[in-house]
Amino acid sequence: MEDKLSPKYNAAVQQIKTAILRSQAKALAGINQEQLALYYGIGRFISQNSRAGFWGKDAIDTISRQLSSEMPGLRGFSPRNLRNMRTFYEQWQVLDNNLADASAKSADENNLIPLGLLAVPIVAFFSIGFSHHVLILSKTKTIEERKYYIQLCADLQLSHEALARKIAEDSFHNQWKMPNNFIATIPEYKQAFRAIQMFKDEYLLDYINVEQLGERDEDIRRVCATRLPASNGCCHIQGKSREIERASSG
Repeated sequence: MEDKLSPKYNAAVQQIKTAILRSQAKALAGINQEQLALYYGIGRFISQNSRAGFWGKDAIDTISRQLSSEMPGLRGFSPRNLRNMRTFYEQWQVLDNNLADASAKSADENNLIPLGLLAVPIVAFFSIGFSHHVLILSKTKTIEERKYYIQLCADLQLSHEALARKIAEDSFHNQWKMPNNFIATIPEYKQAFRAIQMFKDEYLLDYINVEQLGERDEDIRRVCATRLPASNGCCHIQGKSREIERASSG
């Protein structure tokens, strides 16, 4: 039978546990931002080549099979997900077209990037997982709905299932019914745990697992060694897009 901890030791355990969870959540958020930038860049590359007719109709399936063969153990690059990346880029292509302005504005107090008549919450945009973005794009019709659910998901640290329920409940048109201080009532360690749970549907661990990639993949190691600024998601997007373009022309 375990000895009961004294109050001071229990308090120490809780402090350390909270610090661990917060650190894990921060690490996952950084990886998620890098992954989103990569997916956006891949989506851009696929869109420009497949829509313009440079590739055949089976190109995406062929590329997916070859990636699986050359990078065993790496998930997230199925034909369906590659098409989702293309959609992700095409639906948010406005970010690509306004990168200079977006980069300059991303540090604003409200973390909003004015893109024409839009105001994209860029911090929230890079705070949610790719599967959340795919769900939002597939279930909403207007840019205002998309911005709302992106911000809601980031603020409440919603899992994929919880986000799906919010969309099914038409939360966008029932905003007045929702409490605005929900997350503030949750203990700090539980907030960190919720942030970690947000990414349980993502392929983040597979994404950073380089043990099975093989020594011959010099380009992969070069890309992994390139550290882009973690504070600016738009710089990530720009870097990944140009990186993929250079690789394809090299």
